[in-house]
Formats: sequence, structure tokens, C-alpha cells
Amino acid sequence: MSHPRHPRASWLLPAVLCTTLPSLALAQSPADDNDTATSRESLSPLVVTATRNKSRAGETPQKVTVITREQIEQQLAITQDPGQVLSNLIPSYSPSRQKLSNAGETFRGRSPLFLIDGVPQSNPLRDSARDSYTIDLSMVERIEVIHGASAEHGLGATGGIINFVTRRADAEGVNQHVGVSLTSDDDFESEGFGHKLDYRISGQRGDWDYLAAATRQERGV
Repeated sequence: MSHPRHPRASWLLPAVLCTTLPSLALAQSPADDNDTATSRESLSPLVVTATRNKSRAGETPQKVTVITREQIEQQLAITQDPGQVLSNLIPSYSPSRQKLSNAGETFRGRSPLFLIDGVPQSNPLRDSARDSYTIDLSMVERIEVIHGASAEHGLGATGGIINFVTRRADAEGVNQHVGVSLTSDDDFESEGFGHKLDYRISGQRGDWDYLAAATRQERGV
């Protein structure tokens, strides 16, 4: 024989839980508190990363190339064109168009996504074709290249990712750098002359590091 369900029966269990749970917390012994504190101290350190995905070179299925500062310096002694530097150091990067723009340059036959310290310089909705020219290579410590399509940093990396990692302050005190370079065409005509001027200042003072730079470049037709 079935009995009608009490209309307030569903509220009994939450009421019991609300009265018993605090008593369980109060009944915790000091020894349990010590064990909890010990377990917290033995936890591994918390690592905070700025990338969307934690990956290490050699442990990712994609090919990763790291271009060091020494390699960049060697290429800058030959050319000041970032596109030409990338073309010389990355075999799958198309030759430079010799313009102050990366328009028409491809990575593995597709468009690359340029980053500066992990920040995208463009997106498919705002493609400026000057992504690799938003920073001078004199301010770059290394270049990280991820071959192959990737959506880790959003759309636009159908060919791969090229990340420019900026330099840091060198040492204590004030450090300054001035660079001057001149270019010309084969006929040494006035319209073919170009120049580049760059200035950088950095240093460390107490708990503060500072680094600033400015570059002006003009390329002849």
C-alpha cells in the first residue's frame, strides 16, 4: 500500500546537512590541520605562463626554430631588411620583396602570424602587411619560429608563427647604442640612396630596468 509523499520531505535532507556539516568542521583535530599545512608545503610550485599552451622545444609535434641574437647580428651586417633576414635564416620563408612591407612574403607557402612577445601584430580582419616591420631587429633578442598551421594565438597562422622576443636591459648603469647604415643601388643614383638610424638606451637602477629605442629608416626606390 502506497502512502502519499509528504510535501515537505524534499527539504529535510538539506536541513540535516546544514546542521551537521559545521559540526564536522569543528570536530577537526589539530593534527589534521598540521597534515593539511604539510601537504600544502609539499605541493609543486605554481607556474604562470603568458602563452595559451604550455609546450617545450623537442616535446611538441611541430617543428620549432629559435634564431639567436648572434645569428641576427650576422645577418644585420649583410642587410637591414627583416624579410631578407628571415629568408636567410628560415629555409621555408619566401625571399624578401625588398620593400618596407612583408606583402607577398609567405611562410611554407602560406601567411605567417607575426608576434612581439606573444602579442599578435595583425589579424585576418586587420591585415596591414607591415607585421614584420612594427619592430626593429636591433630591439630583438631572439626569434622563435613554429612551423606549420596553428590556432594557438588565434586566426591567421596558416603557415606558422614567428615571434619576436624583445631585448632586456644589459647591466647596471646606463648603456647606449647608436647605429648608422647607408644603402645605395648599383648605379649610385640619388634616388636609390637610403639610410637607417637607430638609438637605444638601457640600464638598471635598483629594482627597476628600463629600455627604450627609436629607429628611422628610409629606403630608396
